[in-house]
Amino acid sequence: MTNPQVMTMYPYLATVVVLVAATRGAIEERVGAPSALLANYSRELE
Repeated sequence: MTNPQVMTMYPYLATVVVLVAATRGAIEERVGAPSALLANYSRELE
C-alpha cells in the first residue's frame, strides 16, 4: 500500500514532468538567440 503523503505528491511530480518535457521541446525547436545578446554594451563617453 502506498503512503498517503506520497499520493499527495503525485500531482506536483506530474506538473514538474510536464513542464520539463515542454521546456525541452521548446529549447530544441528554438532557432537561436538574437545576436545582440552576445554583443558587449559599450557606452560612449563624451
